[in-house]
Amino acid sequence: MRNFNNWIKSMLIFEYINKTHGRNLKVLDMCCGKGGDLFKWRKMNATHLICTDLAEVTMQHCQDRYKEMLKRNSEEKRCSPIFTAEFITADCTKDHLRKKFKDPSISLDLVSCQFAFHYCFESLEQAECMIKNASECLKPGGHFIGTIPDAYDLVSRWQKCDGDSFGNDIYNVKFFL
Repeated sequence: MRNFNNWIKSMLIFEYINKTHGRNLKVLDMCCGKGGDLFKWRKMNATHLICTDLAEVTMQHCQDRYKEMLKRNSEEKRCSPIFTAEFITADCTKDHLRKKFKDPSISLDLVSCQFAFHYCFESLEQAECMIKNASECLKPGGHFIGTIPDAYDLVSRWQKCDGDSFGNDIYNVKFFL
């Protein structure tokens, strides 16, 4: 399932790059987790990346991955520099992100929220905050890309299973009633 999710994210990101010719891109990665997409941002030639996540520990992992990328790039003496980055621990559904950016006037080319956007639908206020965070710094012609689980498929599978969970050797979904 992880490989499939990574493939989906890669296709979305690279489709965007093909539309924009991927030059000097500034990106906001909302709900970035441990930084699993850092290499994707590097491949797309991002020049600046803002990573945000709710959990301090995952942001630390993300920063560590970024530092390791910088170290490897330096050791390999590559010609192309790695993007600059900033790391913000914040709840994208409750906190105003722009106020936390190093440059609050930044104009972003791309905002990405992968497999996490559905968390904002806990309340109308949270959904509005998330959408504001995703849109207010996008430059004209900028793009938002995101993925969410298919709720209808999840409920359908749940109704067909015995009990409160379903899955296989690779994944498991459990409903807490």
